[in-house]
Amino acid sequence: MSGNGSSKFIHLEWARGIASVIVLFHHFALAFIPGLKTPFPQGGLVYTPAYALMNGSGAVIFFFVLSGFVLSHGYFQRPCLQTLTGSVIKRLPRLMLPAGLTILAGCAIFTLLPHSFEVAGHMTGSAWLSHFGHSAMPDGVEPGFADALRQTLMVFLHEGDDYYNTNLRTMNFEFYGSLIVFFGLLLFSVKRFGPYLIMAFLLVFTLWFAVFDVRYTPFLAGMILSYLVVVRGIRISLGTRSSAVLLLLAMIGFMSDEFSLCCLASVAVMLVLLGNEGLARRFSGRWSNFIGALSFPLYLVHTLVILSVTSRFYVLMVENGFSREVVLASAFALTLAVAFLASLPLVVLEKNWVPFLNRLTKHLTARLFQKPAQQVPTTVSQSREEEMVGDVGLEPTTR
Repeated sequence: MSGNGSSKFIHLEWARGIASVIVLFHHFALAFIPGLKTPFPQGGLVYTPAYALMNGSGAVIFFFVLSGFVLSHGYFQRPCLQTLTGSVIKRLPRLMLPAGLTILAGCAIFTLLPHSFEVAGHMTGSAWLSHFGHSAMPDGVEPGFADALRQTLMVFLHEGDDYYNTNLRTMNFEFYGSLIVFFGLLLFSVKRFGPYLIMAFLLVFTLWFAVFDVRYTPFLAGMILSYLVVVRGIRISLGTRSSAVLLLLAMIGFMSDEFSLCCLASVAVMLVLLGNEGLARRFSGRWSNFIGALSFPLYLVHTLVILSVTSRFYVLMVENGFSREVVLASAFALTLAVAFLASLPLVVLEKNWVPFLNRLTKHLTARLFQKPAQQVPTTVSQSREEEMVGDVGLEPTTR
């Protein structure tokens, strides 16, 4: 499978799954080994190569670059204002249903279960854990399911309204970043704009956001990369040595949480994924689709698992006198297992929700544009070509 020409991007699904696991590593370390998230001179892993494996902020930035690329790639291949309109209409409900379910679950954990996260947080010295993932519940708010239902919408529209599942604060940037990409694509529907003028617009947008809100530049970086590959026909072809050099540079960039370095590192990884055909073939097997399908649900649920099941288990293990090494290893294994199992219902939901939403918006836009609706893909892999999430999501995650 060509890194440039594939319409499936199965190996990008694999990369998205790996990034979700890195975010899980990030939050597990914040909860139970917070010292690892400090600079190397203070005994942590920041500024070392190992930090790249738990740099949740960097993984989220990669999600954003990937979202910008995938959301624009299909339009660049087959420009259609009707399809673009459908993408805008379905973006919020596509993200809101699975995310909203985890908000309700987070509310149940916070209001109905013993607050083991507080006890575990005091044991580990983690402010993140003892405060429910750095939850910032406003004064005067009474926790409850009515408030959680309200938050299923507001978590996308209002920054910081995420205290039932703080890992979702990146959804605000994912949603608005997607709209920025769609607005950029709208320029391509204006026939009098030439390719160089459009490219100039994209560069101006990128510079504008770099000055006023740098968190949205990864979406534009992914969009520009897609434009260069699809519209301008630039072929990326990388051998083993060139790929190794780019991955080494990416690792250096991911050794800290510095936003600009992580953004450049994410672009470097994308170049390797798009340009190394051997790598694309190796990670385009049947498991890659499953890993990609699992990535967004895993991203949504793993923090809640840490704050509930893992925290309770950690407290019990410590109280029964097990060594720190045994407790951490067991807690991490439990987190992976429970997060995987908790993700499966959302995988099934996505398998049905995304195709349904595609069909619904196809019929709606057909009426708006007065064209007969065409059959849309119903398989998970086909649907996800339009709606891969970068997932997940996030602004730097100490979200």
